[in-house]
Amino acid sequence: MVYTNYSNISLPMAVWLAADHGYDLKFDPRVYSATTLLQPVRAVVLGRQVLEKQADGAVDISDLVPAAVGTAVHVATEHAWLYKRDQAMMDLGIASHIVDRIVMNAEHEDDPDAIYIYMEQRSMKEVDGVYISGKFDFVYEGRVKDIKTTKTYNWIHGGNDEKYAQQASIYRWLNSDIITDDYCDIEFLFTDWSPLKALADKKYPQKRVMTRTLPLMSLTDTEHFIKTKLAKIKAITGLNQANMPKCTPDELWMQPMKWAYYKNARSLVRATKLFNTEAEAITRNIADGSKGKIVKRISEPKFCNYCDARPICMQAANYINDGILKL
Repeated sequence: MVYTNYSNISLPMAVWLAADHGYDLKFDPRVYSATTLLQPVRAVVLGRQVLEKQADGAVDISDLVPAAVGTAVHVATEHAWLYKRDQAMMDLGIASHIVDRIVMNAEHEDDPDAIYIYMEQRSMKEVDGVYISGKFDFVYEGRVKDIKTTKTYNWIHGGNDEKYAQQASIYRWLNSDIITDDYCDIEFLFTDWSPLKALADKKYPQKRVMTRTLPLMSLTDTEHFIKTKLAKIKAITGLNQANMPKCTPDELWMQPMKWAYYKNARSLVRATKLFNTEAEAITRNIADGSKGKIVKRISEPKFCNYCDARPICMQAANYINDGILKL
């Protein structure tokens, strides 16, 4: 791989970003990862075009930051469990006879007294002429656990919960022999957590690390979801992107549009009130003597910041030109 450093990131951090972090799934046009299948269809098709070119070209290391941070947490977690778990568990007050029963990444479960734990196992299965690949984070007593290094916004609004459950369902579809529970645990590690906000708002995550349990789809429904997504991808592959369906606001993690009303039209520092419809804002302005100002607020398409297709996507380019998407 060849990397560029247009952002002039310092050498200590540049080496960390450019280093091989052990991600074991390289781009292959015949393979779709579990996370890829969760993306909007447009993002999948255009993103794979970008990845195919990057396989033989250069990548700027600034684009690797989100993935590198998440990978660092996964690598450290795996290292702790493989090489440090006995002492760590003893320090946590867990009895030695429990610690001794733990078996990591077993090939066969033939000891009824053992506690089987699996980590970072990649599986692949063929369906409709292509391969679906997935690498789960952690499986304990038949339940898959997925570690998410993310912002508190994801916990508060839960907008990605459905996708998290779909991803875990694909992991079970790939590994139904060891993932037997009908629920998954999403392990949130918040990158922007504030203890003061936790005290002030009970909807805010009360701890820096929290778990949310979600129901999985059945194996039949999961396979139907996979095949349906693959059919949609195939239907638009090869089209000019002007003829591709655009990503929807929900797919782009955009909040509903708001109309900001400013009672003093000369001071736009802080809105007097936010309205869900323009009509409500106009009504309020008329009631106040029609001296205010109404400004339409369009939410930022947050998903674009994490999308491989962004460098060539005309929809993203339009958001940038309109000042909605800020890189």
